[in-house]
Amino acid sequence: MSENVHYTGKAKELVIPEGMNEFQFARKLLEMEEDINIEEELEIYEDEIECLLDLLEGKFFYHSKTKKFYEITKVTEDPYSDTISADIDSEGNISYELRYYNGGAGFQECLEEALTKLSVRKES
Repeated sequence: MSENVHYTGKAKELVIPEGMNEFQFARKLLEMEEDINIEEELEIYEDEIECLLDLLEGKFFYHSKTKKFYEITKVTEDPYSDTISADIDSEGNISYELRYYNGGAGFQECLEEALTKLSVRKES
């Protein structure tokens, strides 16, 4: 069922270790979860990143334009009007606020838009 949703939270960038690509890093994050059979799940999902984002939604985010991973906190707020924004705090973590109608958009898509807007603001 589609409805208005409003999320706030923080996104802390995770650094991909040298010599590891984003798919290997997604697999490493999945391996940290004891109850996930990765090989079995990869029969369903296209790749490790899609698997990570679906199975651990609300815990990790992958910004496809910058190829960066974030560990996120996601708090559900009262939904009333659209807001898609992000800011960087003094520790370098990203705080975000997403309020949208989830019949036309999804969490990953809106967080991607917020981080893209943030990077455009930083470049200006």
